[in-house]
Amino acid sequence: MATRTKPIKIGGVAILIMLLLGTSSGYPLPTNNRDFSIYSEPISVVDPPFPKVEHGKIIPNEQIWGQFEPPYQTSAYWTNAYFGDFDGLYGLNGSLPFNTFPYLIRTIYDGAAICYPIQEKHNMSVTSRYHKDITLRAKDTSNRKLVYMDQVGITMEYYSDDGFARLILSRGSPYVTMFLSNTTAFFDTMFYNSVILSINGVIQNTAKLHGSFFRVVMSNGQTWLIWSLNGDVTLSIHEDRQHIYMHESVYFGFIRVALMFRDEDEQPLKDHVNTIVYGANIKADLLGGSGSYSINWLAMNQHGKQLKNADPLVLGLPHHADLLTGYKEKIMIDTYPTIKGKMTGYIGSSWVLTYKQTSIEWDAPRDIDPDKLQLIMKTLEKDKDLNKEFHQPDCYGFGKFISALGRLAIISDGLGSDNISTYIRNRMKTHIERWFIGSDLNSTSLVYDTSWGGLISKDGWEDNNRDYGNAKYNDHHYHYGYYIYAVAAILKGDPNYEHKDTVLNLIRDIANPSSKDPFFPVTRHKDWYLGHSWAQGADSAANGKNQESTSEAVNAYYGITLYGLVTGNQIIENLGRLLLAMEIHSTHTYWQITPPSPIYPDVFANNGVVGVLWSDKVDYATFFGGQVQFIHCIQMLPYVPVSEELLRKSWMTYDWKVLKKALDDPSLTEEWRAYVLEAMAIIDKEKAWKLVQTIGEDAFDKGNSRTNTYWWVATRP
Repeated sequence: MATRTKPIKIGGVAILIMLLLGTSSGYPLPTNNRDFSIYSEPISVVDPPFPKVEHGKIIPNEQIWGQFEPPYQTSAYWTNAYFGDFDGLYGLNGSLPFNTFPYLIRTIYDGAAICYPIQEKHNMSVTSRYHKDITLRAKDTSNRKLVYMDQVGITMEYYSDDGFARLILSRGSPYVTMFLSNTTAFFDTMFYNSVILSINGVIQNTAKLHGSFFRVVMSNGQTWLIWSLNGDVTLSIHEDRQHIYMHESVYFGFIRVALMFRDEDEQPLKDHVNTIVYGANIKADLLGGSGSYSINWLAMNQHGKQLKNADPLVLGLPHHADLLTGYKEKIMIDTYPTIKGKMTGYIGSSWVLTYKQTSIEWDAPRDIDPDKLQLIMKTLEKDKDLNKEFHQPDCYGFGKFISALGRLAIISDGLGSDNISTYIRNRMKTHIERWFIGSDLNSTSLVYDTSWGGLISKDGWEDNNRDYGNAKYNDHHYHYGYYIYAVAAILKGDPNYEHKDTVLNLIRDIANPSSKDPFFPVTRHKDWYLGHSWAQGADSAANGKNQESTSEAVNAYYGITLYGLVTGNQIIENLGRLLLAMEIHSTHTYWQITPPSPIYPDVFANNGVVGVLWSDKVDYATFFGGQVQFIHCIQMLPYVPVSEELLRKSWMTYDWKVLKKALDDPSLTEEWRAYVLEAMAIIDKEKAWKLVQTIGEDAFDKGNSRTNTYWWVATRP
């Protein structure tokens, strides 16, 4: 093992420090972690039966990823740390901001640009605007790499020939932490034209301030707190009053920075500053199926010693307040307003979140209205040949089509029409075959990407702009969720279907629970701190990750639930139920709005729904158009039995006031009119029943059908 020895000075005393491959004597910092597991065992470790390819278009940055190898977490909240460049200043990928809550962070070439964002509030959007508040930087470092990552935390190392620094970030931490070894720190404060008014009450530029705690008051009204956890240091203000210099030539230990949002928050921040959270172990109860998981915080003290059963201060969001148990104390209540509402501090080594799980399985929780039954049976007879000549080449479009056939098979089961059910399932098997076979690139529709670790469409691999960015790992839960539901529907009638195990690879791609699976990342899209999924994959965006269609995410996890149910695999069923419950609860909290909202300002909340939710922004819009029917119904389709729990009448009563305007829009197509009327059925079933019968022939979206539309309306309470 290579070592290097270096004399450094702390407080004028020379000390000999031995550095062992990034681990410092006495400071066993976390490193080389890649265990994202939410459950101890994988659902499979079988090599995916698809041709292997290298990506070729989007290549992992080896300088950033360091020693880590695929599979990579393509949709993790912090991927802006290694994708893209914000302003080109540094010529290195990974300087776009990402949201740790409460801060937006840019990992620049020598440290972190920290922002507590200002919200810009408009009727069409609310944005947490990034700006530079304070920058924590390590002197004379110019290279960086990831050395630790888990579901909530990352550690980035900045290094030079003589020393290194480690930036330690974790979701919900009110602190930004940097460990310095044989280097020193300096601070920039660049909030537009803001300047430093004082440090610890001293305003002179020339004054040298000695100590371990510093209160920095800015002209913009912010107060930042700075701690040196391993001995006193000396700071001074540069004459431009925008830079703070640390006078020690080298430093060994931790520097922490926090915004003091309110005066009363200063003491709690001081009380907990020596407990440094750097990540968490997430453990889901998939065996017991209780609908709960725990966030077990990983922490060390100011000497780098790992702490067992530590009680750190971590901030939670509104959805945590609904669900959280296991903490010891709640403090700093309703502080740090964010794009997702105000935050509250929780003290405790472990958080336990328990979700209400659905009891809905294949069918609605009530029968079809008797007076509507005959028309539905007649319609099913015709719809059994739905889109018989359909040849949709793209991954998403085909998924919607095959899933729509799956809905018909399940409805037919409920009606006791066994011959029609068998006929539809045989059609499904014929159509879906090309997606599940093919040992070479000439015959396959899916390929396994060894560069990132995942299944991508062959068309997307050849051209990253095809299939809605499937090869960029965008929207995999949307796309593959339709296939998973369809195969579950086939298996309900044919338990020996030959591709029962093949589709398991799609489940692994979006919902693998264990790092022991060497082929797929853990729960690719799910954010275990926020509770919802991110649709964006291996790509950068100025506003961070995003998700548009929550209902298609719900559909994916519903499909996994049904697959587990029909195959008798309790772990997969419970995995699907938990992911489903999380997505529904987050949608209720952050997408569906009933004014007055505790999260969004009235000027935006009056819209009734979020169209696209970003890491630091919400839009009343979609990626494919701004019409009312698009914005609202993309959060509703496809209509399946579990949609009943997603689309609550209490919310729809308000949302309909906005959505009904679509019925007067001359651009409203019959495809989208069907979705609007299905929404109407939640609050006015009989009126919707009359209107859906006026929808034109062959006018339904490929992911819908007349039979399914009638079924939905006829099973409303």
